[in-house]
Amino acid sequence: MVDSGSSKRDTKSHEDPEKMGRAIGGATGVGAGAGVGLATFGPIGAILGALAGGAGGWWAGKELVQSVEEVDRDDNRFRRAHEHAGATRPFEEVRHAYQVGYLAGRNPAYADAPFSDAEPDLSAAWTQAHLHDEDPVPWEDVAPHARRGYELARERG
Repeated sequence: MVDSGSSKRDTKSHEDPEKMGRAIGGATGVGAGAGVGLATFGPIGAILGALAGGAGGWWAGKELVQSVEEVDRDDNRFRRAHEHAGATRPFEEVRHAYQVGYLAGRNPAYADAPFSDAEPDLSAAWTQAHLHDEDPVPWEDVAPHARRGYELARERG
């Protein structure tokens, strides 16, 4: 799942966070949410849209859109954590796992909760978002990276 099209569009929102939050929040169901999320945020958007469609709440609101901007600023932090961990997969293959883990760590629904509380939602969204990939990276392979993203969000406070 190398994303050669990765760019700032992977995590940047459009100019109007409230409008984007309404677009994602208005999508019904996991599949519809994934489609709207992809159009809104690019590749990471499919995962976020699946979360909005499946879990709703914060995942479907403007607070998420504002938090996505933090993810863009922390990309180097994720890369350093990945390199320091001595990971076997290239960062580009797991970047979105760090990002979605980080966003889960910023989600008030998981305040004071361990990663294991957020993981079922993240796993389901990851799987849904990658259903049509030729060679999808399985959740089990990226879960440790999502966990690290979750921890980095908690460290930031």
